[in-house]
Amino acid sequence: AARPDAIVIVCEGEKSADAAQSLFPEAAVISSMNGAQSPAKSDWTPLAGRKVRIWPDADEPGAKYAATVAKLVKQAGVPEVEILDLASLARDPATGTMRELAKGWDAADALADGWTPAGIAAAAVWYQANGQTPKAARREVEDGNQWAWEHEPAFSATDDCTAEEIEKVWTNYDEYPFDPFVARAESSRDPFAILSQTFAKGALLEWEDRKPRRVIESKAADIAARALSGWLAWDAEGCSWYLWAGTHWAPQMTAGKAESLIAHLVHIGCGELGYRPTYLNGIGLLLQRRNLLRLPDFPRGLIPFANGVYDIVARRLAPATPTRALDWCLPHRYDPDADCPTIRAWLLRNVEDDSETVELLRAWLAALLRGMNLQKFLMLIGRGGTGKGTFQRLCLALVGQGNTAISALRDLEENRFETAKLYGKRLLMINEAGRHGGSINMLKAITGGDHVPLERKHVQQSGSFVFNGLVLMATNEDLQTTDSTSGLERRRLTVRFNVTATQEERAAWEARGGEAAVLHAEIPGLINWCLQLSEADIRAKIESPPERVRQDNILGMAAGNSVADWLIECTIPEPEAWAQIGQKEEYRSGDGKVCFEHSHDWLYANYLTYCLREGRRNPVANRKFSTTVIDIGETLGHQFVKATHPRDRYRAIKGLRLREDGDPLRGYREDDESIAAYKRKERKDSAPNFAPENSPPVDNSDFYWEEPF
Repeated sequence: AARPDAIVIVCEGEKSADAAQSLFPEAAVISSMNGAQSPAKSDWTPLAGRKVRIWPDADEPGAKYAATVAKLVKQAGVPEVEILDLASLARDPATGTMRELAKGWDAADALADGWTPAGIAAAAVWYQANGQTPKAARREVEDGNQWAWEHEPAFSATDDCTAEEIEKVWTNYDEYPFDPFVARAESSRDPFAILSQTFAKGALLEWEDRKPRRVIESKAADIAARALSGWLAWDAEGCSWYLWAGTHWAPQMTAGKAESLIAHLVHIGCGELGYRPTYLNGIGLLLQRRNLLRLPDFPRGLIPFANGVYDIVARRLAPATPTRALDWCLPHRYDPDADCPTIRAWLLRNVEDDSETVELLRAWLAALLRGMNLQKFLMLIGRGGTGKGTFQRLCLALVGQGNTAISALRDLEENRFETAKLYGKRLLMINEAGRHGGSINMLKAITGGDHVPLERKHVQQSGSFVFNGLVLMATNEDLQTTDSTSGLERRRLTVRFNVTATQEERAAWEARGGEAAVLHAEIPGLINWCLQLSEADIRAKIESPPERVRQDNILGMAAGNSVADWLIECTIPEPEAWAQIGQKEEYRSGDGKVCFEHSHDWLYANYLTYCLREGRRNPVANRKFSTTVIDIGETLGHQFVKATHPRDRYRAIKGLRLREDGDPLRGYREDDESIAAYKRKERKDSAPNFAPENSPPVDNSDFYWEEPF
């Protein structure tokens, strides 16, 4: 009465009350008669009109005591009653390390553990006794690195039950059904075990005429959502479940574990009353349709490590929580002091001491770490033993096998279930892509940031998603496809590994422990090296690749694109030149071989003749030829225009002409001379760019044409 405005704190016993008074000197701390045994024997009416807080012991009788006292003081006229969330104090006050509270832990134990009035005032969380319970998530307060807790309403419990009814439920189910849930934001424990410990038997029941019955599915879904918040999430766009893994939200390839978790909760909540499958299915369906377990928005500028999330801008590591995490995690701990001298030296050797190419690979790895969608794919070309496989395994070890999908181009293009492998992954590795020889529409969609289908076997078509990872190809030869557009070329980053390791070098490598000991041990340092690049640095290096890579891109384009190969070999860019497109006018020579009229002055006839000579199957049809030439020309850095010749009125392309005898090799780029020389050196046939009119016809008996022209 002497301090009518002071908050009243109720403890179970006198020893606990004395300790609580020391920790909350501004409060009035009391205890009931006979401790937790019979709170109903105490007179609570003097507390009418005051704010009351209850500090229960950390055991089941303590939870029962808190609920009973809350009911009694409300009946005595107390307008506001709060209960201490013991989980908010489940950490070492000196170090902040989370820990389990001992059974029966109370205020006296808190004082003995080293809690101070200031520390406990900042850490303690009190929730409303009308059923409000701590949300299973917490956020870090930047000032002072203290923790604050978010709250949300839970199901109503003690407001609608008398003390006798609560006692009856306790007797029937052997535990108190209205325990506050344990806050578990950074716990990595099994969610099934958490539910078994924190979700009470009978929590999905309500009472009518003193008989229990299951709450309706809509209410049960609300209760389940609050219990599962911070553990389970639903992605409505991708129609997929996510489970909190302690470090990140792990996407689930199937719904099995999520459905088992929901069934486990319903089984506990219905207790001995039981339930039918339709009841369980209804709750699960409502959780999805109402999006009650919405997947959190993933914050930008973070890289997830095994020991926390790294803020790229602030350059500091912070704990991962369900509201501050991503849908993937690196399998490494962040180590700011690590370095990678061996990896840097190995990369430099493999690209023949071209430091600019090393910087390109570094930028690509940095983009892989940051989750940047470059709309580019990295293609490694080299013989066996040149290190391209080692680089692949280094990337796999960097992001982790769980964040990597491995596929083949043929499977991506022809198997409609293959893209589901990419869901939630950071890296797609494609091996031996050179011999594909088919379409690449799905590859262009994946690298172009387009939606791709999310379809799984024996599961109804569930939606689509955007692959936000990077693509890495490795092959012994250039990529062969039927795509004649420049869509693939704009996305290509070709790096050739030409240096083959000697037997002595391999022996020395194995003597040091192989890849795992020599390279993979330096991955934390590789991460630091990549993190030194800003996003602007990464994009600048990717968009302006070194000369070596540009040359290899052109060689790769020419190897897989007949129009590009023909343009480089057989034409010269000349802004004021006009070249007639022409058409296909086929005739047979005396011995039955295929020839084409005007192959020396019509672009299309010259192109067909070139394809015959070089063994290029499926040349581009005439209706697509001019647009393809203009498209490829732009990729090579020249503007071609399809127009009608102003005087002779034939269909033509302005800006190029056919190559003539005596023309220099140089044409499309300053380095075309070296490119063309390299290409001619590699060719078995050194014939001129078109067949002279009197020359013997080319043997093309196994050649066939795309129809119609």
